[in-house]
Amino acid sequence: MGSNQIILIGVSCVGKTTIGKALANKLNIPFYDLDTEIEKYFAMPISAVQDKVHTAMGYRKKTLPVIKKIVASNQNSDFVLALFPSGLNDCYWTYLKDTDCRIIVLDDSTENILSRLVFYDDHSKKIDYIIPEDKREAYLARIKEDQARYAKTYKRASIKVGINGLSVEASVEKIVNCL
Repeated sequence: MGSNQIILIGVSCVGKTTIGKALANKLNIPFYDLDTEIEKYFAMPISAVQDKVHTAMGYRKKTLPVIKKIVASNQNSDFVLALFPSGLNDCYWTYLKDTDCRIIVLDDSTENILSRLVFYDDHSKKIDYIIPEDKREAYLARIKEDQARYAKTYKRASIKVGINGLSVEASVEKIVNCL
């Protein structure tokens, strides 16, 4: 199977964290969620880190040392890292393309992603929110926009895994079979 330095990427709520944790557990290797690691590194919520920069690119530049730290600290060992949707853009891609990491895009239907949407406050605390029926189409449209926005950069990934209709366990098996 070779090295299992695995980076999971995909649109928000596609299942990177949930599947990543299960994959890491199956492979008996560490799991890292980039959002969590950024909050630890900067000792503040994601929203506060974002407030210190003016653009998405600025945010990626500011947080790139966190990815470098994870990869460097696992240089000779395997891990799973869940990146956020823009993780194959600009400085992140410039760095990641020269690593031995296997970059895997998780792909699912907009309906499935909508069913998993999770909302957080400015302090990264989960908010219980049920999407009203009259807002459903707007949320679906936003998910489709994200899928289209990141499609070009996701072509940079080593592997694309479709998880439409699969359980977490079946998704993990599908990823393992692709490694």
